[in-house]
Amino acid sequence: MTSDELWFDRPANNWLEALPLGNGRIGVMAHGAVEVEHLQVNDGTAWSGSLNSEYAGAVVDADTAAAAISAARGAVVAEEFDEAVRQLQRLQHRHSQSYLPFADLRISSAVTGAASMDVTEYRRSLDLASASYSLTYRVDGQDVRRHVFISHPDDVGVVTIGTDHPAGLDLSITLSSLLRITGTGNTPGEAWMTLRLPSDVTPTHDECEEPVSY
Repeated sequence: MTSDELWFDRPANNWLEALPLGNGRIGVMAHGAVEVEHLQVNDGTAWSGSLNSEYAGAVVDADTAAAAISAARGAVVAEEFDEAVRQLQRLQHRHSQSYLPFADLRISSAVTGAASMDVTEYRRSLDLASASYSLTYRVDGQDVRRHVFISHPDDVGVVTIGTDHPAGLDLSITLSSLLRITGTGNTPGEAWMTLRLPSDVTPTHDECEEPVSY
């Protein structure tokens, strides 16, 4: 292990134990289960909101805003900082929209022809220097490898999977999402899913019968 590497001898039990990757737009949390790798994917554009939610209700009018700013400035001059905060809070408008979980990619990579499915020498790691995730373990004494990184120049996530086992790997991929799925499909070598993002998501601190609307 180098000083730039974090490594673990078991899969993640929850989101906080998964290993993060990203390029500023695409984000991935890798969990590292042996049979099925779970990659939780985020996208920088995946926010709720619409023109309707942007202009819906409780917009602060210009006169109210000007009065609040003037009062806040006066309070600052008088060193009444709590009052300045209260005046500026009059400018606050409703709630901001929500950054959303985008999709879940699950990759099954079983060594189906192995004489024994016992796994040894499990190791998952995050290389901070190269911003890459690796998982290695052995089945029947043969290596199985995964490697994931998010390219900044190409703006894509890359997953490579391999093994030295003569039986090879039985691979399958599934995509799912907590968002509204409007279509799915696949062709040889390609799978896709289209999503609809909600037009408004009310935060938990606001009471609302239907906090997510499309």
